[in-house]
Amino acid sequence: MFDPRKYAPLLAAFESDNLSAGGVASWADRYNANTTWVQASGPYQPVVHTGGVNGLPLVRFAGGQYLTSAYSGRLGRLVAGGGFSIVYAISMTVPGSASMLFGQLTSLFGALYYGGGGFGPYLGGGGFNNANVPSNTFCLIGVTFDPIVDNLETSAQPTWLVRVYLNGACVCSSAATSAQMGTAGTTDLITGTLNGTGGSWQLNADIYSQYFYERPMSPAQMYACHRDLMTKYGSVLPAETASETLLFVGDSVCAGYRATCGQDYPSQVGALRGMPLGTVWNFGVSGQTMESMERMLPSDIAGLLSVLKTRPTMIGPYDWYNSRVNSGVSEPNIYAHMTALLASWRAAGGGKTLVLTPMADGATSATERAALAASVNANYASYANGVVDLNADTNVGGTWPPAGTGALVYTNLFYDTIHMKSAGYAYVAGVINTALTALPAGPALNTYTVTPPTPAALTPGVASSNFTISAPAGQCIPSTSSNITVAITCTGGTVSPASVTLTPAGTSGTFAVTPSGTGNVTLAFSANAPGVADAPSMTIGTTASAAAAQLAADVATVASHPEWIARGKSVLTVTGSAPAGSGSSIHPWIL
Repeated sequence: MFDPRKYAPLLAAFESDNLSAGGVASWADRYNANTTWVQASGPYQPVVHTGGVNGLPLVRFAGGQYLTSAYSGRLGRLVAGGGFSIVYAISMTVPGSASMLFGQLTSLFGALYYGGGGFGPYLGGGGFNNANVPSNTFCLIGVTFDPIVDNLETSAQPTWLVRVYLNGACVCSSAATSAQMGTAGTTDLITGTLNGTGGSWQLNADIYSQYFYERPMSPAQMYACHRDLMTKYGSVLPAETASETLLFVGDSVCAGYRATCGQDYPSQVGALRGMPLGTVWNFGVSGQTMESMERMLPSDIAGLLSVLKTRPTMIGPYDWYNSRVNSGVSEPNIYAHMTALLASWRAAGGGKTLVLTPMADGATSATERAALAASVNANYASYANGVVDLNADTNVGGTWPPAGTGALVYTNLFYDTIHMKSAGYAYVAGVINTALTALPAGPALNTYTVTPPTPAALTPGVASSNFTISAPAGQCIPSTSSNITVAITCTGGTVSPASVTLTPAGTSGTFAVTPSGTGNVTLAFSANAPGVADAPSMTIGTTASAAAAQLAADVATVASHPEWIARGKSVLTVTGSAPAGSGSSIHPWIL
């Protein structure tokens, strides 16, 4: 059973499971009956419907219905204190409908808004790219509000880092100032409309559950929460079974500043590659520099890799303007911060890396941008698998303005002298997609390999020659700070030792199997480590079982022989074996 208390300090859990059909007058917290969403007026009550996803009920808001919760209650602590997280299991039912999922009656502080297909924090309503949430599609949404004390750059002073997650993956982030966040009020909290009865932003959605946490979750905690919650609804997160996952890192250009919803280049790369929602991470944040990425991201990335079953390919990091202009960092130091971040990615067990050189802009030196690109092109093989040289692309790179013509003239691609229009992000996405397709094969899944002895058949009562469990350096363990122990269980025999320890540096270990009888032996393996896919079980035959199988096959062959059938024989009994060198336990000479 899904337990929402495992991931962060839980304030309240509202689940539709135990609600009765009809209007919702009161929706109580699963763990604290005194914490409730309420609506006394029947016409404004959302309605419980049965037969939703995995047979579970849902609470339907159909425009105009809303619930409130007292500011003096537990939910008031969300906006009265520091950082917090919110998780929804939801289906938005009207495309593009401006909707209020959460907020206060007279304040937009912490408000969660859906409009134009995008979901995210309100943040003053301008400039920020939101999560591209499809309508009439069940999904999990998470939002974290983190009051950061570490500035992303020297010229701007953001006070909040806000991340939006969709099906386990961070799909957009924003660095928000106090002015953009707004001021928390002391009025009741609300879900369903902006200002209550007759209010705007009327919600059209089916809500299955809402979870409110008194702390911003890390990317790993949010992924684990979504992963476990999805099982409640009879499914798995797309990243659990995907053949490819991507992780983008960068500044406002990577975040998709000024792009329409879903048109940031990470989202467009995912669309070009046919990747499902929840398999592309976008850690782009406006104002982020190479130095702040190197300082702030490694712990989040290492944690995330520890819970993923696949290794994402990293694309980036992308930043030049913030580092060079806003922070005044020199080109050599920008390059040093970039390579340090990529080294931490590899040390944490990350997958392939596709590094980007800077595009043109209207404020920095083309000579310095070219110098950084030259360093990347000359040395990328030591820290990356490939490079996308955007600086050398005449449509987006080189001197300002870029020399593109026709549909690719810079006025069609760029919103301003730094950021792009949707068409510009689409162009960059196409270039990145081509480079991704050409990348050489990267590391396998976070797993290990079990190799049986040769020949594989076991002798009853005799210990086998050694089986081997192995993992190359960095392949199995997505952390350099711990080992994993693979436990081995044996059916039909005994195993010694019963476990093998593997290290991040790349090790192997051996074990022996002794069959207890003449039947097959089955081995199962369990690392019991987050993010590590266990090796499949294997069944090994014994020499006795192999001989028995061969005898049965030979009996069937003889019994179906035309000469045997012509003699009218229907039963064949064989004892002993054929002469040495006959190649079979039964030989045509017996006919």
